[in-house]
Amino acid sequence: MTAPPPLTYVEFAPGSAVQDLALTYWGFTVRALPWTGFQHVVWPDGCLVIALALMNGEPIATPLVGPRRTPLTVPVQPGMQYWGVRFRPEMGGAFLGRSAPMLRDQSGPAHHWMGAEPLRMLTQRVMGALEPFAPLSTGPEVEAAVGLALDRWLYDSADSTVPPEQCVRDAVKAIVATEGDQQMATIASLVGVSPRHLQRCFKEAVGLSPKEYALIRRARHALKRIALEDETDGALARVAVETGFADQSHLTRDFQRLMSGAPDQLRMRLATIEHSALLD
Repeated sequence: MTAPPPLTYVEFAPGSAVQDLALTYWGFTVRALPWTGFQHVVWPDGCLVIALALMNGEPIATPLVGPRRTPLTVPVQPGMQYWGVRFRPEMGGAFLGRSAPMLRDQSGPAHHWMGAEPLRMLTQRVMGALEPFAPLSTGPEVEAAVGLALDRWLYDSADSTVPPEQCVRDAVKAIVATEGDQQMATIASLVGVSPRHLQRCFKEAVGLSPKEYALIRRARHALKRIALEDETDGALARVAVETGFADQSHLTRDFQRLMSGAPDQLRMRLATIEHSALLD
């Protein structure tokens, strides 16, 4: 029998009732460390994330990570598992009733930003969903059960959530649709507002400027391509051009700034994790 991989990461879709609020759900399981002293690195995605952390099947924390432009290093141990919500970029602050710029670059226990009762409910719902399964279980049945629990938690917790201006939501969709490869003046024109108005409203709702979020989308798109491309001569140069970077040097500089590593280094780290069903 083939041994399960030491690290697994999966994404799965929110239910239709909460897709205006959540971008993806995700799970991360640590069965072993790839090497001594290994620490997991979370690369920026421009979103608010709230998760439930487990150790050998028992809840230990409910971490929150705000929108950021730098990677976050997370110590992990064998036996840990995370199940989390990646909010739509423009909806994280709205869900918490906070100004998104206040959440920028923040990380820590979620109760610092929201009340204890929603987090108690989150823990209760997810633990109930996991009850039929052994600790560290993964697979479609587990994801379906956790997804339903997260759907119910979000739906019950979002009564007072006020969405941002429609132009912000439309701008996020436009940036995602082009993976960040679009001029901000063009985006503003597409959503029917001035660049200055979009800059102000977007930053208030997302915590990042439109240009910052577009760069993150472009870099994440390139990172996926790098992870999937064969390591052939010229692969990085081709990915750079096809994902909106001027050249390979431009790609490498932005990766160093956003992800603290050159593309080849990031490819090696990605190889330590089994990824499945990547949606975002």
